Amino acid sequence: MSAVRVQYGHSIFKYTATPSTLLNDVLVKAMVHFKLSSDTHTWFLKYGEKDLTLFLPYNQLNLPTGCVLQLGSILKDETNVNGKELSIKFQAMGIGAHIRKINTNFNIADTVKEVCEAENWNMQPLSQVSISLFSKNILFEELKGMSFEDLGVNNGVMIRLKLPKSVNSPKVSNESNIASCAINDLEWRKICDTSSKEDKTEVSESPKRQIHKVYAYAPAISSRGTTSQSTSVKEESDDSDYDLSEGDILKYQSMLSKRAMTGPLMTKRLREQLDARETRKVEICTIRVKFPDLTHLESSFAKDETMEDVYKLVSLNLIDSDIEFTLVQSHPPVVLEKASLKLVEHLNFGSNTLLLFKTKNPPPYLKKSILDSAKTITSASNNDVSSANTMVEHQKLTFNSGEQMSIKKVPKWMKLSKN
Repeated sequence: MSAVRVQYGHSIFKYTATPSTLLNDVLVKAMVHFKLSSDTHTWFLKYGEKDLTLFLPYNQLNLPTGCVLQLGSILKDETNVNGKELSIKFQAMGIGAHIRKINTNFNIADTVKEVCEAENWNMQPLSQVSISLFSKNILFEELKGMSFEDLGVNNGVMIRLKLPKSVNSPKVSNESNIASCAINDLEWRKICDTSSKEDKTEVSESPKRQIHKVYAYAPAISSRGTTSQSTSVKEESDDSDYDLSEGDILKYQSMLSKRAMTGPLMTKRLREQLDARETRKVEICTIRVKFPDLTHLESSFAKDETMEDVYKLVSLNLIDSDIEFTLVQSHPPVVLEKASLKLVEHLNFGSNTLLLFKTKNPPPYLKKSILDSAKTITSASNNDVSSANTMVEHQKLTFNSGEQMSIKKVPKWMKLSKN
């Protein structure tokens, strides 16, 4: 609360203003106190030689404490009766903006209607329409018969319009709602510990393949060149499969918090431990070689084996071991020479890698005994999908039964005050 003093002649009027009180309200109270009329004169407030803006709150005028405002007036001649030309910006919150030149004698309600009609803004129902001039909110129904001069608008200002929500207003997606949710430190630590355990169980419980055991896959095409009439079983999707569970939301929040780096403050040692847990160690590399005739040869190698071992195994299973060929990484396309480069350490192979077989010789390439025992590529893909679904279910169970990560020793500089 601040005391405002207005001087007119030799008399002083004192008024207690709140932080939201406009200077125009002070002017109206002063005119009522001094019994002044606005029929023949236009009244204003000034401090020193400067005219004050009436549409600003008193506490935003940066006036010294205890100052005295002067109440002045000018006669309403023809120029004053015609009003003053101003540029007003009408800002519809959440919709758009419109700048229009107006006269201070214009009716506010009529001007707002013209702006909304020009921009095709919805104003129905009118009971939900209001304008905001800094800290003062006025309903549209209260603007009848009022002009811009009546509100003390004598300079270019911005008037905010609060309009009813349109039917076609954009809706916030569920993903952004989930992203805006806050996640506390306990949940974040629980997710970090649970995700690391999932990686360990995924490596340990994944079906282990025998090293250097060969698997062959061929396209489901008969010898006559027609596609076989094998019917594939289509799994019907259920609507519940698309519903987000609590665990899915927490995982998504954890991912966003890591990207935004809004997680709990951790020391370098804890960060290294967390990175080591999240890093998936590759022990066995499963390599599938795709031939030009769309047949595939798949085998598993240890992480310390080299490309020489891969070339040797592929040559042993070719119909002619003297065929000259090269193996090319599928993406990005890189020719892998027959060299003593380790698969994981030097070539950064993952647990599953696809290589392309490049040669100038015509097909067939694999031995007949291997092609006779080959499985169809569709059956191989179905097995991959079923194993992936099993792994997803296992991850959900592991997440629900996970333990939270505990930080036993917290440095003194990390301890926060209880206040």
